[in-house]
Amino acid sequence: SGGLVPGVGVRAVLGEADAAVGILAVDTCRVAFIETALEGVRRCIDDGLPVKSYFHWSLMDNFEWQKGYAITFGLTDVDWLGGQKRTAKPSLAYLGS
Repeated sequence: SGGLVPGVGVRAVLGEADAAVGILAVDTCRVAFIETALEGVRRCIDDGLPVKSYFHWSLMDNFEWQKGYAITFGLTDVDWLGGQKRTAKPSLAYLGS
């Protein structure tokens, strides 16, 4: 479903993947991605590379120039149609653990 984002004037919709399988299922994939990425970082450290930090894009769902609000890859869900309420996704808890 979709509608105009208050104060922004653009249409917000759930991404195709989100609508097809649900946001939690999509976040399960994000957790798997983070796990794989961090395993790669661990291997680099084990190989003696001087890894100083890991950055994950993005903290919150946001506007992407190519797909607008349809891509929801943030660690925090933003309800664009419900007053921009933010809800932590399970992937945020996983990354913080």
